[in-house]
Amino acid sequence: MRQAVNWWLFGVILVCLVATLPTVVLRIVGRQRRNSLKLDDWTMILTELLFIPCAVCALVSISKGLGVRDDQLLPAQIIAASMYFSIFDLLYCITLGPLRCSLCLTLLRFATSKRLRQAIYMMVILHIITTIACFAGLMALCRPYHTNWRHFYDFPEFPREGSCFSGTVIEVLVYMLTAITSISDLVCVIIPAIIFWNSTLNRQKKIMAWMLLSLGLLASIATLVRLPFVPYFPARKDRVWGLGMATLCCCVEIALGIFAGCAPAVKPFLIATTHWTKSVFSVRRNSSAPSGSLPSASSARRRNLRGLTDFSYNTYDLKTIHSPRGDVVEVAPVQGLNSWNLEPTPTNTIE
Repeated sequence: MRQAVNWWLFGVILVCLVATLPTVVLRIVGRQRRNSLKLDDWTMILTELLFIPCAVCALVSISKGLGVRDDQLLPAQIIAASMYFSIFDLLYCITLGPLRCSLCLTLLRFATSKRLRQAIYMMVILHIITTIACFAGLMALCRPYHTNWRHFYDFPEFPREGSCFSGTVIEVLVYMLTAITSISDLVCVIIPAIIFWNSTLNRQKKIMAWMLLSLGLLASIATLVRLPFVPYFPARKDRVWGLGMATLCCCVEIALGIFAGCAPAVKPFLIATTHWTKSVFSVRRNSSAPSGSLPSASSARRRNLRGLTDFSYNTYDLKTIHSPRGDVVEVAPVQGLNSWNLEPTPTNTIE
């Protein structure tokens, strides 16, 4: 049997799977250190747990021939690739629901207005209903379900069994899911803008906070890129090639959504880790320096290496705003080390 594998497609999806794992772990560790684990974190964990078998099915399907033209495959390879894609499609639908709910629930940490919170809850309910409806629709497309990977081909050795809805129904279902997902992403961009519009942060910090919470819009780009491949769902020629491109867009969409949902929580932890690492290396360099050398600013931190959340800075101190629902990072100037004195002036540390 000929071996035809789209390796670049395989590699991109594998990178998406591997990259999301530490991202979610860092999010949970960062939130756990601040004792702020909430429902949006648990739904993100559920998303990652569902994305693992989803991506694995995509990789297996690609190894069978998904993403390759029909003239390079045998009928058995086309049927096998279509079978694993059908399983992937179900898992993708289930994974997308918790992901979108997590992105919406993250905004509850910052929304104080009753109307905004009601709008967020409505979006969560809409995603739950959409996920259930899409899953039921996929299960009902063909009867029995295994007809999905035989109905669209005319292979004598793989006769058709059962019946399926027309290709128009499949396309309408995909377009409906794309429309709801895009609308949700737009709402998740508008709500942070409303939240930070009347905040006390300066304009630059408002824009940075808004961009951080609006990264989910990147997932919509992958959703829109998938649209040209929707007609391949009921196609009879090069179907597995078109479905391979659609699979790539789906996996990239989920990966970008996970990165966007974890960014607000991971950023403070990464900043703290970076400064802690710099402090450790500074101490090691100064300990190996000649005894007659001038004192450096890092000497003020030699007695203060108690962990990743305890730091001093010469010019700026990253201070977390402890609001009931927020973990917005604000940069506030503090008094640092006076380089003209041998003794450092008092500095504030993060609690």
